Amino acid sequence: MATRILVLSLLFAGTLQAQETEKVWEGTWKNRKFNTTGPLKCTASTEDGKKWKATFDGEFMGEDFRYEAKFAGKKARNQINLSGKATLDGDRYEWAGHMKDDQLFGKFRSLKGYFGEFILKLKE
Repeated sequence: MATRILVLSLLFAGTLQAQETEKVWEGTWKNRKFNTTGPLKCTASTEDGKKWKATFDGEFMGEDFRYEAKFAGKKARNQINLSGKATLDGDRYEWAGHMKDDQLFGKFRSLKGYFGEFILKLKE
């Protein structure tokens, strides 16, 4: 009997653990310093909806890039506000944005003066 209770307790505890949620958005970004644009894909996951880990894949002036970023999310009315930092090619970036409906919006700025925005749509 005790063994059955332990097994049932472990199964129940496993269902209570946070489920990791992964989302993928695709779209374009724009670098306003050089007036360039390109494709961008964001694959992000969260366990609690507050702390996110993401991989951004894109293209800048014909060269592929990929970087990892961690960011925070906070629910606000009908969207989730986001903020994060990342280092790309030795340059420190800060960005802020939000998730609303099936879109991910963001604005970025780096210490070297790169700045712009991206608009991505949730991939189905």
